[in-house]
Amino acid sequence: MKSKKYINLDEYDSRVALYSEEAFQHGITFNAKFIGSCDVPRPNSRVEIVAAMRRIRYEFKSKSIKKKKVTLTVSVEGNVH
Repeated sequence: MKSKKYINLDEYDSRVALYSEEAFQHGITFNAKFIGSCDVPRPNSRVEIVAAMRRIRYEFKSKSIKKKKVTLTVSVEGNVH
C-alpha cells in the first residue's frame, strides 16, 4: 500500500520554484487538474480551509468525477485569462 505524503505548508518547500517580482508582473502559468471548488467565506483558521479541501476531494472520488486540465496564471494584475 502506498504511504501518504503530508506537506507542512508552514515550512519552506525546496521543490517550489521561487520567482522574482518581475515574473509576477507578466504572470506565471501553471498546468493543473481541476477537481472542484467550494466557497469558504472568511475562514477563521487553516483548519476550515483544509476541511473544505477534504470535502472537495471526497466528493470528487465518491462521484468518480473526471479531472479537467486547466491553466492557472498568477500575476499581480489580478486579470483572469
